[in-house]
Amino acid sequence: MSIHLRPFVTACLLALATLVYYSLDLRREPVGPDEARILSAAQTPPAALLVNVGGDRWVQPLGFYATTISHRLSPGFFAGRRARVVVAALNVGLILLVGLRLYSHWAPALVAALILIFTPAHYAYGRLGVDAVYVIPFILIWLYALLGFIQNDRPMAIGLASASLGLGVYSTPAAPLTMAFLWLLMMVSLWAAGRGKLSTLGVAAGSFMAMLVPLAAWFYLHPATYLDTYGRWAIFAAHLRNPIDGVRAFINTNTLGTRASAYWGVIDPSYLFFARGAAAAPLLMVSAPLIIAGVVRCARLVPQTAAVLILVGAAIAPLAGSSFGETHYIGLALALLPFVALLAGHGVDLVRHLIAPPPPPPAEER
Repeated sequence: MSIHLRPFVTACLLALATLVYYSLDLRREPVGPDEARILSAAQTPPAALLVNVGGDRWVQPLGFYATTISHRLSPGFFAGRRARVVVAALNVGLILLVGLRLYSHWAPALVAALILIFTPAHYAYGRLGVDAVYVIPFILIWLYALLGFIQNDRPMAIGLASASLGLGVYSTPAAPLTMAFLWLLMMVSLWAAGRGKLSTLGVAAGSFMAMLVPLAAWFYLHPATYLDTYGRWAIFAAHLRNPIDGVRAFINTNTLGTRASAYWGVIDPSYLFFARGAAAAPLLMVSAPLIIAGVVRCARLVPQTAAVLILVGAAIAPLAGSSFGETHYIGLALALLPFVALLAGHGVDLVRHLIAPPPPPPAEER
């Protein structure tokens, strides 16, 4: 097999194995109310960008129309779950490819993929007919393309990276802010690394904004829908009309304290790694030491842009969910999972370098 095809074939095989594993006993859990609403609306889908599934409940389009397609192909109560299993399998194949670009070695890339497969939060939400898991592939495509740009300086790669974030805005309620934060992280990182040429930043901005044109057109034609959708998920309508009031509200100490408390609640190790009663912990306990080692490894690699992206990305990925007023909102913070898995891969990379350090560079001839 060609050395260039081997990563893609391996990624496909891992994705297929994940598809089979996640599909086992898919009917074990009864269909929940959120799943039932989405499935019921998907049977006669409206021609809409943002979809109302009952009362004041609105959903983003990607997961909804994926459920519609799945139901058309194979009608049934579990059509939404089948669509999510496909996305979860895609996530595993993508993270292997990202890992190979990030580490340039098979062992840490495979560990990152295996960590994602067996992470309880990914397994649970990858088998439920809700939209939480849809944010992950767009983050992984962003990382894959951005790492390609860092390595080869191709404008097309930075365009793909930004377009992926822009398209990911339509994945989950927390995605608009999450993708905006990651896009800003990318722009600042490129500028700080001296890679922020005007043409590069222009392509990145244009690609991201182009993906938002349908959203702008939708709200222009249906302004009343903003209050119950992006007015809840992203920026209040009043703050759009008066941005200064929005800034004041954002930096209000009560608001910051509430969001900081919610944010800590979701990244608290006692929540992430320890089960509570019958509820499984979101992350694998075995991954904890690898994640810590990965943080050490990335800190040593700073100011390399890739290390900054993984470290800071892991910190800001759960931020958007803190604005929804929920405790332990891991369903709104699944964007954290690919960064955590890649940090675990970095941990393996650190161990590999400790066991077999790379040879020193050859001394320059005098």
